[in-house]
Amino acid sequence: MNLVRLMPIFSITMVALLTSGFKYDDFGGRSFDEIKKSGVLKVATRHRDGVSIKDPSGEPKGFQLCLVSEFAKKNKLKLEVEWRPFTFKYYFAKNGEYDEAKAKDETTTYTTDVLKKADIAVDGFSKLPWREKFGRFIQVSTSRQMIIFNKTKMAKPTTIEDLKGRTVYVRPGTIQEDLAKEIAVKVPITIKHYLQNALESETTSELEPLKSGKADFMIYASSYLLVDSRGIPNLDFGLAIGKVDGAHWMVARQNTSLETALTKYIAAAQADGSYNRCWKENYGLDYDSYIRNLSILSDTDESGPKSAPAK
Repeated sequence: MNLVRLMPIFSITMVALLTSGFKYDDFGGRSFDEIKKSGVLKVATRHRDGVSIKDPSGEPKGFQLCLVSEFAKKNKLKLEVEWRPFTFKYYFAKNGEYDEAKAKDETTTYTTDVLKKADIAVDGFSKLPWREKFGRFIQVSTSRQMIIFNKTKMAKPTTIEDLKGRTVYVRPGTIQEDLAKEIAVKVPITIKHYLQNALESETTSELEPLKSGKADFMIYASSYLLVDSRGIPNLDFGLAIGKVDGAHWMVARQNTSLETALTKYIAAAQADGSYNRCWKENYGLDYDSYIRNLSILSDTDESGPKSAPAK
């Protein structure tokens, strides 16, 4: 496996940190040495196929938890998993409440509820500048945002112009919403929100607007598509848009020792094959095939994949 694929994201991050005007949280959490002395690694995650799920016996499963479980084993740590609400915004809540304007305000910061309790927030985070106020992000896979569409309602889009007059559903406060707004500057589209509150449960499909026919198209992370697209016959894949990004874990902003340990572990897992084993067990194909199928390594190619990814 070519480890260079993960490296450009780190260099981009350093540039962002040097040029950003954001105020950063000063919370350090438990250092890696303190975690090892305690014998327990505390993880917060959510119930989501391909990220982390509970199997019938109650044991945590999924690609992300497979990786973090291997990390715990290698360091002789007991893994404690706290299950969080379904929606992403609860990773950035303070005292049980989430204020989006305050979260994104570059002049203010705070320690999130999640990182007060957990050492690692395990999920497929996109690394957005405002999120970096709260934590350090460790890349665990390469990802790219894809246009997916309802093939019973529209032809396959080959350019952004083909989206003119169409309706897209996005989760608020996400990179998908940002990209939808960028598209709306170029062509008129209707942007609608879904999964906006905790009452929309962990069993709610994130592709429900497409499956039900409400959405003409959606914007979706390539890594999630491998699991979430199964069983939706009216779904097809269009353009790859935006920059090549990654799915990340989050640790406390000042916890450089844990960040370093996790970064080294991901590289070692890629080298020894355990990373690919976790990936294939949960996504049904090896990591290199995923990269090829979804055409996500080019920042300029908007042709997208020629067919749906292997399942």
